[in-house]
Amino acid sequence: MYKTYDNLLSDIDVKLIRDNISDGEYAPCHDNANRHIIPISLQQPTYKNIFEKFADNYKSIFETDFNVNLSKALLSVTYNIDKPGYYIDPHTDNNTSIILSQIYCPRDDTRSDLYGTRFYTHTGEVIDKASYIPGSGYVIKPTRLSYHGIPDIITEDRHSILLDFVTVEQLECEGYNINDTILLWKF
Repeated sequence: MYKTYDNLLSDIDVKLIRDNISDGEYAPCHDNANRHIIPISLQQPTYKNIFEKFADNYKSIFETDFNVNLSKALLSVTYNIDKPGYYIDPHTDNNTSIILSQIYCPRDDTRSDLYGTRFYTHTGEVIDKASYIPGSGYVIKPTRLSYHGIPDIITEDRHSILLDFVTVEQLECEGYNINDTILLWKF
């Protein structure tokens, strides 16, 4: 189950986040060497203000659209820079997440139709695509049938914010050490 949205974040918020990210401070991605993952601390005032406003605007919408309860949700936010050569085949996400969201942050000159996430049936048929424009994106409720991906190999950096809504109980069931997960924020 997924839904695309046109304005998850304003152009100003996207620019603030994008301009304050340092590509030199990233964690490796276990799925693809061409993805840089940069954790965002929601304790930093600029980010905290942006995502508090985001929570105020979207919490009830997400709960309604996806039939979920986010009252116990924790939010983990990363800034991802997919480098030239990146692609990801149709896949489903970890069921540790209540819902996941990706918000696109392209530079003005990299608004490519090829860079939006595609959504698939379980047989691999494309059924929809999220537009790769600043502040737009999608939300997905991970299930064994929530296939999505970006099969075209990209040729320019692809910038986005990933938001992972989880609960402590879900993380513990998956064997995560909560004390090591320092970037969680109460949604």
